[in-house]
Amino acid sequence: MSKPILYTFNLSVWSAVTDIARVELKLTDKVDTKTINVVEAENTSPDFIKIAPNATLPALAADGKTYGSTIESLEYLVKVSDVKVAPATELTTKIHEDSLDPNFMFLAARNDEELAAKAKGFQRILVATRLAKMQEYAASPEGAAFKSLYEARIGGHSGLLALYDGKAPTEAETGFFTASKANYDAARTFILETLPAAISTGPFVAGAEPGVDDFHIAGWLFHVGLCAGAGHVDEGLNKLEEWLGAEVPAKVRALWEAWTGREGWKSTYPDGALH
Repeated sequence: MSKPILYTFNLSVWSAVTDIARVELKLTDKVDTKTINVVEAENTSPDFIKIAPNATLPALAADGKTYGSTIESLEYLVKVSDVKVAPATELTTKIHEDSLDPNFMFLAARNDEELAAKAKGFQRILVATRLAKMQEYAASPEGAAFKSLYEARIGGHSGLLALYDGKAPTEAETGFFTASKANYDAARTFILETLPAAISTGPFVAGAEPGVDDFHIAGWLFHVGLCAGAGHVDEGLNKLEEWLGAEVPAKVRALWEAWTGREGWKSTYPDGALH
């Protein structure tokens, strides 16, 4: 019987959740992994869409079924592991709300200065590369069956590229700035208020050992560190404080530091570079 396959990518924020969990739940010999290069938009290839119709990572194929979301993929890993962890609470649902979208956060800009920086940075390269690959997939015979998905994804990426290149209408730019500010405000509230309130004895939400909530929070929180300007974990908390304009709460700092000492974290961020 073939092993389950976890589809992942080392720069994917949500793949980090299941990559960490696969190690922490002692499943490295029971669940195989396959890399899907998100930078090259391989998650939108016709072949991958046939496996995972959501065209997102992570995805997990097991027992003739595909678990196509982060929540579903982690639920499966928890179910088959001999390591017992605290179940998810409403915090897991919260962290996946659109208002806290970490992928949008990476691309977002709240003003002209941030937009100019993103236009000169990896963000524009990422959007342009993915757009070109999706246009190729959409034009292929195999891509015809997924026309609506490609139209939506290509439209979104085209809009972003226009913003980065200064070719978007004024109202589009204004709307982008507004959405970016809302995303930042939601993340700031989550880090400064929601997350510390959810941590009791610590260092994790679940207590001494990480639970399901903690896996989801880890992927999100360390990616926010990247969005705050931290390339490496060593500067993460300082950059977060600059970005937040406030001290990182002691409970959140303890959670961050507890994660960085664990094997699942070390294997997912092997050189300490955040993603």
